[in-house]
Formats: sequence, C-alpha cells, structure tokens
Amino acid sequence: MMRRELLLVCALLYLLIAPTALAHDADKPLIGIMGYGWYPSFDVTEGAIFDMLQSYGFISADDNALLMDGEDLESENIEIFWIDPGRGRDQVSIAVENAIDREPDALVTLSSWMTRAAINVTQDMDDPPAILFASVNYPYRSGIAESPCIKPDHVTGSESLTPYEYVMSLLKIQNPAITTIGTVYNSSEEGGSWGVERITRLAEQYGIKVEAEGLAQLSDIRVAADTLVDKGIEAFVLPWDHYTSQGLPVIAIVANEAGIPVFHPSMGAIYYGATVGAGFYLYYEDGVTLGRMLVAYLNGELDIAATAISQQSSQGLGVNLDAAFVQGIDLPDEIMEQADVVIEGGDLATVTPELQLVLAQRGVVVPMEDRIDDDRAFLAALQCTPERIAAEQAELDARADEEESE
Repeated sequence: MMRRELLLVCALLYLLIAPTALAHDADKPLIGIMGYGWYPSFDVTEGAIFDMLQSYGFISADDNALLMDGEDLESENIEIFWIDPGRGRDQVSIAVENAIDREPDALVTLSSWMTRAAINVTQDMDDPPAILFASVNYPYRSGIAESPCIKPDHVTGSESLTPYEYVMSLLKIQNPAITTIGTVYNSSEEGGSWGVERITRLAEQYGIKVEAEGLAQLSDIRVAADTLVDKGIEAFVLPWDHYTSQGLPVIAIVANEAGIPVFHPSMGAIYYGATVGAGFYLYYEDGVTLGRMLVAYLNGELDIAATAISQQSSQGLGVNLDAAFVQGIDLPDEIMEQADVVIEGGDLATVTPELQLVLAQRGVVVPMEDRIDDDRAFLAALQCTPERIAAEQAELDARADEEESE
C-alpha cells in the first residue's frame, strides 16, 4: 500500500490547527473549537462533528470542507472559530480566556488538559458557555467531573476508555515469563499518573515488577528511558499522556538499542515506533457522540446540566513488525491473528475490513430525517435523573470511605 494509506490508518497522534479571526454575528450561534496536543485523531473526531452539523443543516458541504482545512467559518446558520493554544501549557488558559472574550455559545474541547483549562476559566461565570468535550481519557481523575452526572452544570462530553487490561494481556502473550517492565509518565498530568497506577495494579496481578520514571519536562525522556533499561526492564509499557505520546519516537530508539518491545495504549502508536499499540480507535464515533450533543444543544433540545458524560470503548490492535525485527523479538501467532493493522517494510501489510469501514465513515453525511430518532434515543439514555445522581453520589461516598479506611 502507499505511504498515504499508512498515514490515514496509523498517524493518529499529531495535528496542528491554525486559527484565524471572525467578527461575531449575535444572531447566530458561535462555537469555538480547541484542542491541546498534536493528534490527527482530533481530525477524525472533528470531522464527525462537522458531518453531524451538516446532517442537521447548520453547515453545507462546502462549509464542512472549509472547516476541515482549519479555516474559521461564518455561514448563514452558524459561526465557528478555531483556538490554537500554542505549544506550551502556560498558554492554554490564555487561549481559553481569549475565546471567552468572543462570547461563544459553546466550546468544543479536545483533550483532558484543554477541557480542564476551559472549566477553570468558566467555572465562576454567571452564564458560562456550554463546554462539550471529546478525546478525553480520564475525566474523573483530571478535575473535569466526579462521575458521569456529578459535574459542572455547563459541562458534558464523551470519555474514551483506555484498555490497559488488554495491553497487559498482550504483553503476557508476547512474553509469558516476563518479570520486570518499565514505564515513563508525565508526573504533572493526571492521565499519566493514573495510567501508571493502573499499569502497576495490573502488573501486580501477573507478578510483574514495575519500574517507573516520572518526567518533569519532555526533554528528560531520553534519560528516563535509559535509566529504565539500566534497571533491567524487559519491556516498556506506557500510559496515555502527552509526554509519552510526543516522546514515543525517542523511547522507541532506546528500546531498539536495548532489544526490548514497546507497548502503548493507542493503536496509532505503532507508526511512531511502538511494537504493539492496543487501544481506543473509534475516534469518529467519539465525534458523533459530541455532535449529537452539540446539535441538540443548538436546537434548544438538550439540558447540559442533566446530560451525563458518555463512555466510548474500543480495543484495536496494531503491530509494528519492523520494530519487532530491530528489537530481535518474535510476536506470537496469537497476537498476529488479532491485529487490525500491521506495519512491515515501512508500509501497511494488513488492514482489517472492520478498520477500513471505520476509516471510511468520514464524510458520509446521513440525512437528518434518517438519524434523528436514533440520536434522540441516544441522548435520552444519558439523562441524569435524581435516582442516577443519588446512586453515583453513594458510590463516590463509599469509595471515599474505603480510601480513608486504608
């Protein structure tokens, strides 16, 4: 297959979006879109949101194409603008404040960091814009919400579940006798800390020792990876956070030199050097969920305060045979038979029909009349009833009591 197809399937990590400016017409809803990080998975999720807006008549096909080129939009029915937070986290809050100055009706936020920044800026406002988030892995560990229904009244969205259990099971298949693994994480990011905590608990169940190195800054990643190798680790198992995602090529270099595999909880990580990438891949469905919420909100049919955070789960498997060859390891047939996508010789050797179908969804705009009943039924199932809120609060209280007793 051509290199372009490899990028389409696996390059789900890095994306830059360039903003422009528009004057706001108060008679139209104004939506700001903000993502932190450089992930082309955002491109897929955003595409689904735009397809939903087109289905419901807020934008045209030409508008959709313009937005996918990263341009701001002033159309007959809606205005949409992009916000670029820059490359430093210290700039994120400033970007959110600048967006708020434009008095948007809603902010679409991609990533935990951007969502939390938007909440921090808007939480004390008398009439904050709705915040609808996607591409978030840890909403309950990153200050976004306490539970699906116990959250700020102006916030809801879609959680992407990270299947660490699947990653660890594949690790054991690859090396049943493994005794020590290493992990690198961003010590200032809840996602990284929670991921390491989850990896450690699962490793204990398998009798595996975990060596962990926290990073204060991305430039420390090479030193951290070398330190873990010196401690005798037999594989890298990484959490999902921004440092390990951006620094994955560096970790892969260290792993290749040491002859050990890299396991990452993202299928697209194989394009950046991971040996095995096992994780969430339904980025388009994530955007459809958010699009359902957004169009219902714009139509006055959705109470954000009473709409629970949705959960999306999937576990696709990617294998990089080029990395495995350099590392001198053999991947068992049991892993290869599960693979949705395989890289070999710098190109795609395998893409399953199921994955091809997922990727082909972009730009397939379903007419509103053909989808509106399903969309309304989906949102109705997310209602935060008093009974559901009480049950979630009781679970939170029980967990707090358990942690206090420990």
